[in-house]
Amino acid sequence: MTEKPTYNFYYFLKLGTTGFSGACVSSLATFLPCYLFTVIPAPYFHKIAKNDSIKNFATGITAAVIGALVGAVIIIASKSIIDVWTALIAILTILGLLFIKKIS
Repeated sequence: MTEKPTYNFYYFLKLGTTGFSGACVSSLATFLPCYLFTVIPAPYFHKIAKNDSIKNFATGITAAVIGALVGAVIIIASKSIIDVWTALIAILTILGLLFIKKIS
């Protein structure tokens, strides 16, 4: 689930239980850390990006994330592809992504 529906549901719960002020506090608590972790180090990104340790970390974490995503896709596909029609839909979707959207 993406953050948008999750956040909307969370905001709805807070609005219903604690009112508008509680919803505002929950919004601030949800988004402020994300913005601070992005905005504060932003001036240093160019210096950090040249660091070999950071480059190696980014390469390693990228491989780990791709592995986790592939694992999740395999698990979801094994539960979702249950007959010929769902297999056909999956194959057509993959072909569409490869040739129409030109993912590599």
